[in-house]
Amino acid sequence: MRELRACLGDDAVLTRMSDLLAYDGDAYPMARQTPVAVALPSTTEQVAAIVRVCRRLGVPFIPRGAGTGLSGGATPVPNSVVVSLARMNRILHIDIPNRRVTAEAGCTNQAITDAAAAHGLHYAPDPSSQGVCTIGGNIAENAGGPHTLKYGVTANHVTGITLVTPDGQVVHLGGFPDDPPGLDLVGVTVGSEGTFGIVTEAIVRLTPTPEAYRTLLAVFDDVAACTRAVVEVIRAGVIPCALEMIDQTILGAIEDAFKFGFPREAAAVLTIELDGPEVGLDEDAEIVRNVCAANGAREVRLARDASDRARLWIARKKGVGTAGRLASSIVTQDGAIPRSKLPSVLAEVAQIAQRRRIRVCNIFHAGDGNLHPCVLFDQNDPDEAARVHRFNEEVLALCVAVGGTVSGEHGVGLEKREAMRLMFSPDDLQWMETVRSAFDPNGLCNPGKLLPAASGGSSSSMHPIPDGGDAVPPADEQVAASSSGSLANRSGLTEYPEAFAILGSQPQSVLSPRSEDDCRDMVRDAGIHRIGIVPWGAGVFIHLGSPIRGPWHAVRTSGLSVLGPIASQDSLVTCGAGCTIADVQRALAEHGHWIPLDPPEPETATMGGIVAANATGLLRAAMGSPRDTVVALRAITADGRAVKAGARVVKNAAGYDMPRLLAGSMGTLALITEVTLRTRPLSPSAITLTYIGRNASATLDAAWALHESRLPVQHLAAQVSAARCLISVGLSGNATLVAWLRDRVEATMIEAGLEPQHEPCAASALRRAVNGLDSSCAARISGAADDTYRIVRRTVPEGIEWTWLVSCGIAVARELNGQAHDLGTILRQAASAPPAERVWFRWLRAPSDSSQQAQDLHGFGSARHESRALMHRVKAALDPHGLFSPGRAES
Repeated sequence: MRELRACLGDDAVLTRMSDLLAYDGDAYPMARQTPVAVALPSTTEQVAAIVRVCRRLGVPFIPRGAGTGLSGGATPVPNSVVVSLARMNRILHIDIPNRRVTAEAGCTNQAITDAAAAHGLHYAPDPSSQGVCTIGGNIAENAGGPHTLKYGVTANHVTGITLVTPDGQVVHLGGFPDDPPGLDLVGVTVGSEGTFGIVTEAIVRLTPTPEAYRTLLAVFDDVAACTRAVVEVIRAGVIPCALEMIDQTILGAIEDAFKFGFPREAAAVLTIELDGPEVGLDEDAEIVRNVCAANGAREVRLARDASDRARLWIARKKGVGTAGRLASSIVTQDGAIPRSKLPSVLAEVAQIAQRRRIRVCNIFHAGDGNLHPCVLFDQNDPDEAARVHRFNEEVLALCVAVGGTVSGEHGVGLEKREAMRLMFSPDDLQWMETVRSAFDPNGLCNPGKLLPAASGGSSSSMHPIPDGGDAVPPADEQVAASSSGSLANRSGLTEYPEAFAILGSQPQSVLSPRSEDDCRDMVRDAGIHRIGIVPWGAGVFIHLGSPIRGPWHAVRTSGLSVLGPIASQDSLVTCGAGCTIADVQRALAEHGHWIPLDPPEPETATMGGIVAANATGLLRAAMGSPRDTVVALRAITADGRAVKAGARVVKNAAGYDMPRLLAGSMGTLALITEVTLRTRPLSPSAITLTYIGRNASATLDAAWALHESRLPVQHLAAQVSAARCLISVGLSGNATLVAWLRDRVEATMIEAGLEPQHEPCAASALRRAVNGLDSSCAARISGAADDTYRIVRRTVPEGIEWTWLVSCGIAVARELNGQAHDLGTILRQAASAPPAERVWFRWLRAPSDSSQQAQDLHGFGSARHESRALMHRVKAALDPHGLFSPGRAES
């Protein structure tokens, strides 16, 4: 305690039992443990000092936000120190042009929205506790909320963090740009439940506040009919921003508390909210009304005004709190399931509750299948508490049995860590544990959370190869690996490896696996012979990254082409890594769905390659990247294990986000064999508009003006050079909305002096350009939108063409006439001008006469030094002998 007080001062270290009891857990009531001390730092430097003291003394430390978590994630372990971020509650910077807020971890979720509200912006993730929960706690749990159905969870809105690692270092991960180079350490830290370190600051993305809302209350006399309506609303092609269900029990408690005039006799109600421009909302609301009526709603009410809407949201967000009138203790479950399983699962939950003699009510995020059965009980009754435990176990097992997950948004914590065995094999869990160990090798940072305790040797079955030895699997597996016969004969050896050369490096051979078993055998065989493995889809994105080093095999995944299952009713599709995106899109179109990704070369680009490259298209700003779209995957690890990660649901907070870590890793961590991605209903109407500008400055300014108008366009891209300037705009929605948007876009373009032009191939050419195709020399700049606009605006010299994804701040410069030195000059100028620290650079195709420059900007090289070192630790942990894509991650 003496050392902590020396770091923080006497008033910032609590040791009296009366104080410690306030920190003995979070909002999960069934686990309590008092810490030995509570530290209350005020700065990142103080947090680092605390961690260094704890590490030196071997004392576990527990990060804590506001204690609103519902899974025991902030519950202390014996003899631990709680590190409360409550005093670090400032908003440090608001950048309206770039739509970013930098805040300390103890800042509340609501405070960020309040600070941006006057500018017509808000922070989209909105957990029910948003008035008190902190941004640091939200990051730890990957918090969701009602409006994440349309806008996504915390991981989709955090672009940078300051992290105090478990060894006491301060590292800055990510930043202002949407897509920083290298591994997505921000994405894998979000949802890690405080086991990777202590987040002290965050940079979050702001979202334009919608112009208008339509909020409906659909009343049902039957729970099954209510849940069927949930599936049918989205099947009808409407994506509400929120779709929430409340059952009769909680509805009665809400009415007792607030007297809002809700129908007590109803079996269940749906709160359905639509948002966007005023134009077209009534059409979508009418579709929702008709769908609910067709599925048994006896009444559908429309909120008359803002106060009426506010009452509906008070009811939803305070609903669990009103259940406190019904019992002295409440445990809220958090499984997530495919939404099509809602009717059968809710019926089974009711049967389990009856069998266990437990009272249960339901209030949950129905649109994304995120169940929240609220268990009403007396915690002081040991028999009832034991029955609650058994009920919870059965409900989680049920969720997994129907293809779901043990957590949609509350996290695993203490409560559900053993249930992780229901979802994941020992190898899967060990794969995640390996990443955890890369961040926290001593296991002092929030120990005992998220991952189950190892049972014997079963969960430690991923064998590291002994240092200094050959790359040979354990003895009991040598026969299986070496008895596979001729790998070339089994896998279809390609006779022309020169066609697969990467930046001058040619593979020894090209292997074409036909199954996951083939992939596993190939990786094991390569390990035995110490030959690198380079995953190869169609080669569309293979030019990204550093040159390959040493001998290597190309593993062509085109044979992994099984497509399905297609679960459009659940907004999901699963496919082999070798499926082309065009084939997947055609199959989905038959079900009225699509994947919201548009990489170049769709007829050849494979799903595995798209995910591995985190390939960007014109839809990046509106729809996200593959990191935001992939929800689950299967892969082969460096020691030849077949593992899975994520879950086949649209919302999952169980385990580390390994799919997000592998997305954009360029095949350096594992061999992806299968992916599951979110899908969306096809829009009733969609068009692409092209405009030609008279000069670069006018074109860039017109594109920026359209971005600043905050119209909900599907894409906005500009391309400028001394010879040609154009803007491409994509629009989608119902016919009324698209017609209105077209008029607004046209007016903006004409006012700026641009002329409409019919160019059906323009969008396709832009997709190729933004990925560095069709050029011998191209580089990408990534920044927040306004930063990138300023860089592009001041540098359009002869011989250089800019392709700019306006709203996400990505711009690609490519040489047109072999003048690579001009491109190098532009990069140097941009790097020397503010705000250089907020902009990332990456060669897509490096100039052959500038190897050092190419090396500096390939792989992880353009990331900050401290984050690059952490990336290499993760790479070394998952691939200790550099088997996968050797050299591609090096700087």
